[in-house]
Amino acid sequence: VAYFAIVQIRDFLEDLADVRCIDRSDVNLCIQLKQLLLIQIEKYFIGKEEQWKILQNYAYFDPIGYGCLNRRERRAIESNIVASYEQRIFQEADEDIFEQTGSTFDSQQKVEQSSTSSMATFLRSIGKKKSSSSSNVRSTTKSKLNEELVAYRSLAQKEFNAVVEDDKNYDVMEFWEQNRSELNGLFKIACGHLVTPATSVASESAFSTASYLLRKQRSRLTPDNLCHSMFLKDKLHDDGNESDIE
Repeated sequence: VAYFAIVQIRDFLEDLADVRCIDRSDVNLCIQLKQLLLIQIEKYFIGKEEQWKILQNYAYFDPIGYGCLNRRERRAIESNIVASYEQRIFQEADEDIFEQTGSTFDSQQKVEQSSTSSMATFLRSIGKKKSSSSSNVRSTTKSKLNEELVAYRSLAQKEFNAVVEDDKNYDVMEFWEQNRSELNGLFKIACGHLVTPATSVASESAFSTASYLLRKQRSRLTPDNLCHSMFLKDKLHDDGNESDIE
């Protein structure tokens, strides 16, 4: 959503022909203001390349963010998704194979050494030659994920059009839940990108408010009264309705 909002604001500021002023005499002033705001958008968001790319990666998994990405940006993100997902699945497959061999590893290694050349053994030891089972896993995984990406492009664009043009009520988590079976691999990746990160803002705000209430002018305020005051402030401020307090 953040990427969508920033892109829409940027596009509006870049369009100097779209100047909405009550007084026509203020047109030049409005144009200058849009140019100044555009500079700030470029400085604090788009100009920070690493930050902007991270935001684009997260926006890809949100249909309204996806709709704001151009084709080149989408392809770059999809390449990174395939590479990282393929590597993770390949590592998991290797771990499963290692666990399954267990105690028979030594005997299998002897058989393998006797049936393969010294060159093949050397290449395998330095990671240049993979086992056929691992290669098959990688090939199958890559093919399946590519199919999901093709399906996601269509679904995400359709959802974007429905929200922007048809005023559909939007819920990104509902979108992924509805398409979970069709986009199973992407769904797992999207869960890691769409989670809300933990924050200490609320706790820091509460301590700041408590320090203001218990300032030196109110030094006789008891701990119980301070606790009750904090509780009432939190409930009255957030809910805006005293009847919600039980």
